[in-house]
Formats: sequence, C-alpha cells, structure tokens
Amino acid sequence: MASKEIKGITLQIEGKTSGLVKSLQEAEAQIKKDEQALKNLDKALKLDPKNVDLLAAKQAVLADKTAATTQKMEILQVLLFYK
Repeated sequence: MASKEIKGITLQIEGKTSGLVKSLQEAEAQIKKDEQALKNLDKALKLDPKNVDLLAAKQAVLADKTAATTQKMEILQVLLFYK
C-alpha cells in the first residue's frame, strides 16, 4: 500500500526530466501492486462477501490506488507540458 503522498512537484526548468520519469515509474509500480492486491481481495471476498476486515482492506487499497493514479496524472501533465 502506498505510504507516500505527494505534497508538491518540483519543476526543473533546464528540461531534465529524469527525476520525474523515476517518480512516474514508482507510481506505475505502486498501481500494479495495488491491482494485484485488489485481485487477491476480490478472490477472498467471493468466499466471504460479508467479511468486514476484507472490505476495509479493499477500501484502503482502492484509496491507495486512487492516490497513485492521481500522482501519475500530475507527473504526466508536467512531462507533457515540458516536452
């Protein structure tokens, strides 16, 4: 689950985007990790759909995935702006 939150984005006027590309890769990796966790939770919820702990875990993973997707969108906007 994502433990990092973006508080702001640092822009480099010189056109060096290696830091942004690294951040983008990290966001994509987090999204893939969250997707796998969601698949596992969905399998478990099929067996016990009323399990409150699994539902809470799914909600937390969905929130993390939303944060990572938002982070990815912000990075892509910055990259597109400077290319």
